[in-house]
Amino acid sequence: WEGFACDLKERPAYIHEVARERSRTAMALFDRMADAGADFIHLVNDIAYNTGPFVAPRDFREFILPYLAAQVAHIRQRGLIPFVHTDGNIMPILDDFLSLGAACFQSVDPMAGMDIAEVKRRCHGKMALMGNVQCSLLQEGPDEAIRQSVLYCLENASPGGGYIFGTSNTIFPGM
Repeated sequence: WEGFACDLKERPAYIHEVARERSRTAMALFDRMADAGADFIHLVNDIAYNTGPFVAPRDFREFILPYLAAQVAHIRQRGLIPFVHTDGNIMPILDDFLSLGAACFQSVDPMAGMDIAEVKRRCHGKMALMGNVQCSLLQEGPDEAIRQSVLYCLENASPGGGYIFGTSNTIFPGM
């Protein structure tokens, strides 16, 4: 991370070069998946901590967004449905994330302060949502807190469609 942070400021052309190459590699993999009969591609790109994005919004817009957008567009050009994933708090860049043109945003992390009601308000009609049932509660409980998390998601994200009920992250051992 230290090297990346330094390169971001001292060698931005290098960061773009690496991002272009990784994007090309990813799109070649998407082509293989499409040729094998995939219906959708789930792009997993964690871009935030619980406190906010890994990089400043302006850096996200320059160094990450164009490459993710190109990947989403490539997936759509292949006739597949693009899902995007990140956990963490992306509220400062949520509108940028929406601009990707993905069909669905998976995670919507409540442990990072991502309130499904607010995210739904901002995303409805633009991108479906998936998740927000807090994984740590499913692992540790108590049962009443799990019920409250589930009901909050269903009551706030389901109305009007565009919501896939699910956890706030991947299911991990011990859950």
